[in-house]
Amino acid sequence: MQSVSVTIGRNVPTPRTFTQDLNDTTFTVIGPELQETLVLTDEHWHGFTELVKEALEMVPTLVGATESWIETHDGLGEWDGVQEQSRKLTLIHNGAPLQGQDLTQLEVCLVLAKSAYYQDAVALSFGESTLV
Repeated sequence: MQSVSVTIGRNVPTPRTFTQDLNDTTFTVIGPELQETLVLTDEHWHGFTELVKEALEMVPTLVGATESWIETHDGLGEWDGVQEQSRKLTLIHNGAPLQGQDLTQLEVCLVLAKSAYYQDAVALSFGESTLV
């Protein structure tokens, strides 16, 4: 089986951070100091997750899979010295390895998702599973 994992994150709410409505552009030009204090709302976190999930859902068709599923796991991590909530979405499928134009198509979708929610990056990893 092949796997494709995407890990996303959002800052952990603390007394130093606050939640910004992404439709409010008041704070977008303040700089990196403010970016470290922003937290996606639960609604935006869900929306970001859904965009990533939609991107992964197109992969089975691209690689000719007949069997696939997505697992979602939540955790805590750190990005650039700031604690954050993390979410890993892993697609497992029985198709061909993701490469070439198919990989590029997924990467473009993920860049659009991260940009829509003003995120620095998403982590993409893929490979073949081995049962031991």
